[in-house]
Amino acid sequence: MRKAPLTHNQWVEKVFVGRPPSSRWIRENALLPRKAEWLVTYPTRLFEKPEFLFNKYSYRQLRKGFWSLPNDWELSSAIWSRDLRWKLRKACIRSMVPLFDKFFSRKPLGNTCHMWWDLLRYFGKDRDGRVVNEMFLALDQILLMDSFQCQLAALHGLGHLTHARKKGAINRYLKTHPDLQPHIREYAFAAIKGRVL
Repeated sequence: MRKAPLTHNQWVEKVFVGRPPSSRWIRENALLPRKAEWLVTYPTRLFEKPEFLFNKYSYRQLRKGFWSLPNDWELSSAIWSRDLRWKLRKACIRSMVPLFDKFFSRKPLGNTCHMWWDLLRYFGKDRDGRVVNEMFLALDQILLMDSFQCQLAALHGLGHLTHARKKGAINRYLKTHPDLQPHIREYAFAAIKGRVL
């Protein structure tokens, strides 16, 4: 395993306060000869216990940090990369459930919560089906959370996902939430058809 250039605490500080890493820094510290495992293990650790973020960083810093993670910090690429051990990638995806439960449910950071799964999308034709399935399982749990912001984020994420059990999950949500406003129900039906923006 390639040694991480930063400790976890240093990485957290750089994500939320420092400048995004340059492509050269990423190449030198993560991409070659293969992606380093800390690209997923550090986010996993953060997502599992994110509560400390509330009192440590400002709204602006938190929003900037979460928007920078998928691309600037290569989280999206790392999750989809078969060069990294599946066990670590799976753990990272699963850790997004507590991230939503413990953090985004209380502080959605504008559209950050809603767009999170959009930032992790894969547009290639050789997508890893294991990643798709784990994302579905995570989104299915988030859809059941007692947070309207998290529910909408899950619908949005499911809308971009192709999975055999997606329709059933969304229909269950609609059945257990009969008082949804008409435009939310329409959005849920659009998610089933994969027609969300």
